[in-house]
This record gives sequence, structure tokens and C-alpha cells, in this order.
Amino acid sequence: MEVLLQEKEDFIKGMKLKSNLSLKKIDDYYFGMEKAFDDAFNQYARREKKKYAAEKQNLMKPMVERIFTYLNSDAETFEKCFADCIDLSKKILNNNRYGVAQKFTNMAFKYLFCYSDANEFEVKFQECHMPLDKYTIKWIKSLKDKKINQRLGIISSAWANIDETLYNDIQELVTNTLDKNYTYIISFNKQANEATCILPKNKLYAEFIIWHQEKINELYTIIERAEGDFDRLGIRWL
Repeated sequence: MEVLLQEKEDFIKGMKLKSNLSLKKIDDYYFGMEKAFDDAFNQYARREKKKYAAEKQNLMKPMVERIFTYLNSDAETFEKCFADCIDLSKKILNNNRYGVAQKFTNMAFKYLFCYSDANEFEVKFQECHMPLDKYTIKWIKSLKDKKINQRLGIISSAWANIDETLYNDIQELVTNTLDKNYTYIISFNKQANEATCILPKNKLYAEFIIWHQEKINELYTIIERAEGDFDRLGIRWL
């Protein structure tokens, strides 16, 4: 849990989330969910950014109300809420791509989990899914499930083009993997041994760690490949 708390804190700082946002106040939901909207939609269709910028709050209102009801009701199940949010996301984003809808929906829950009173709602986040994007998909490919990797291999812009069947298969693979106390490398250092942690069994919790580390891995690889260029510029490489 220590690694998760650190990654969550880093995410909150990096995303500049306000410190007093509450899951009990429906108006506060817009702050985090606007960021989820940008994560899902602006990367998929940047040319439409200006078109949707002024309308985001109105467009998101039905989804805000749906998630608020789920988080503040004992009778609601996550899977029902998730399915409803996927349908709402498709309407909000004006396209039928399941991959884009899952990104918006899952990132909405990720941001909301960072609110100041999220610990009071912890049970509501237990069944959350892992948001799928370039970094989590990279980790999923490392699990070497042949059938899933073959299907991912023929998809361009993978996370945006994942269909519902493949999405569900990936989430099942992630669940099964995390249930086995998956050991994950969480740092790189040329002068020391690599550190590891056991990933949380909760898919959303694990995503905080995986997303950040896979991003670091990508940057590390880019810098390592550029070592010769650093030498030519007279810059000392670690």
C-alpha cells in the first residue's frame, strides 16, 4: 500500500487536483471528470477540442449524475454503473468506439478516487476496472497471453480501437494476474538492484503503479538509446 499511496499522491500533484474535492458534492465531480474527458477525447480527436471545450460540463451532466448516484447509493452495483457510463460516454463523445468510452469512464473513476473523502467510499472502488491506454497495454502485452497479444497486434491506436469483447478479455486477464500476487519491477537504476513490489489485487489501485512505471520505462529506454548523443554533446550519462 505504501507504493500505491506514493503513486496516488504523485498523480494528484501532477494532475493539479484540488485538495478539498468531495464525492458528496455533485458539483465537485466536474473538476475531475473534465480531466477524464480530456484524457479520452482530446488524444483521440484533437481537431475537435475547441468544438467541445465550451460544452464539456453540459455534455458530461448525465454521466456525472450517474456516477454520483452510484457512489452515494448502497443499492448500486459497479458493473451496472459501468455499463450505463459506457453508453453515456458514446453519446457524449459522439462516437461508438468502445475503447474511447472505456478510457473516459475508467479515468473518471481514477480521478474521483483521488478526492479528499474517497477513503469513505473505498468499497465503491473495489470493483473498478483498469483504464486501458498505451502504458497499461504495454504491461498487458508483457503478460504474454498469445491470443490477446495477437488481437492487440492488429489494432492501430490500440486503446481507442479496442472492442467490448477484447476489453472484457483483457480485464479478466488482469484480474487473474493480480490475484496471483504479481511481482512488479518499480524502478530502474544502473548502479543498484531493481526494486519490486507486489501489485494490489484491485485493478484500479494497480493501475496507479503500472501507469507511472511504464511511463518511466519508456522515458528510460529513450534516454538510454540516446547515450551516444549525450556523449557527443559532452553531457555526462549516469
